[in-house]
Parts: sequence; structure tokens; C-alpha cells
Amino acid sequence: MHWKTHRGGERRWLGRSAEAIAALRQAMAVQGERPELLAALGRQLKSAGRHPEAVAALRAALASGPPSAEIHVTLGQCY
Repeated sequence: MHWKTHRGGERRWLGRSAEAIAALRQAMAVQGERPELLAALGRQLKSAGRHPEAVAALRAALASGPPSAEIHVTLGQCY
């Protein structure tokens, strides 16, 4: 399974957060916890109102990947 982490790939999941979260978790099971997958998961969890889980995923993305202003902004929106 390949998960498109660019915005176009995520847009197709608008309004279907539960499906997107499940697909991202499945992708991570196959591809590992890559920073871009963790960031996408964090954005979807935030959209679903699951802020504590979103914070954990976004912090993991920051810890394992390059610095990202976008992830910091999304993280701030969870509080």
C-alpha cells in the first residue's frame, strides 16, 4: 500500500477521517513510522478532534524528521 502524503492525496479523505486514519496506520505498519506518515496521521487525528493522539503523532514526526514549520503550526492548533 502506498500512502500519498502530499496535500492532494490527503484531500481525497476530506470528511472521512476514520478511513484516513485507518489507511495511515496500515501504511505505517508496512512502511514504518516515517515522518511524513506521522505528520499526515497527526493532521487527520486533529481533524477528527482527537487532539491528544494528534499531538503524539506530530511530536513523533518532529523527532524523527527534518524541522517543519507546518508541523509546529498544526501542533499548536491542537492546544
